[in-house]
Amino acid sequence: MNLRIFAIFPICLALFACQYQEPDFGILITGGMVLDGTGTEAFSADIGIKDSRIVALGDLASKNAQTRIDASGLVVSPGFIDLHTHTERDLLNFPDIQNYTRQGVTTVLGGNCGGSPLPIDQYLAKPKPRG
Repeated sequence: MNLRIFAIFPICLALFACQYQEPDFGILITGGMVLDGTGTEAFSADIGIKDSRIVALGDLASKNAQTRIDASGLVVSPGFIDLHTHTERDLLNFPDIQNYTRQGVTTVLGGNCGGSPLPIDQYLAKPKPRG
């Protein structure tokens, strides 16, 4: 009886190993309207992301992923850049600047008006307020 178990075990292990398939993507965003930043019209596409990089764009319905995000009825776009902000004034009070990030802004440029605290490294080294 014990010999049968030892004979069957490698076969079962091989079958289970063959069934495991590594996901194509870490994140798969499906069904969204894509605005790619080139000025072209929005288009419907799935977006495959692996290791924090977009690696595929198109009909990816047959692919698998660790995480799927259904973006049906939503617009998917790269981050936006705000070239004239005053974030430096309250950066220590609101370090996650949600008023920008919740709108898709991923890059800001401050200090255009000459009102930035200088030297900036000393300003950023200040203790952060609690609250």
